[in-house]
Amino acid sequence: MKDETKKKLRSLIIPFIAAAVILLLAALGIYRCPFRAVTGFPCPLCGTTRAFMSLMRLDIPLSFHYHPMWPVTFLTVIYIILTGTGIIRCPKPWREIIPIVAGVLLLGCYIWRIATHTLVY
Repeated sequence: MKDETKKKLRSLIIPFIAAAVILLLAALGIYRCPFRAVTGFPCPLCGTTRAFMSLMRLDIPLSFHYHPMWPVTFLTVIYIILTGTGIIRCPKPWREIIPIVAGVLLLGCYIWRIATHTLVY
């Protein structure tokens, strides 16, 4: 295996370990949203961890109840990791546009959930 490939694979380890730790803490009931712990307000991603926990139990409707944008979040994080490590290549405008579009969608969902009092936290 080439050194560059090994370096790219090593750079993927930290995000996956972080995600595993967060999911483990959530499964144990220990994890709390850092944004909410500091500010007292739910963040735009509040409910995403519970959505993924529900998804792991194959309860897809409940996962969308906790956060309807979890697929966008998941795919964007995977996209950022893969392009950041160079595993996939994308034209420069797309590398910048995709995360911005995802962020706008998440913010729009957050505002909608606050306005309709459907934010689950």
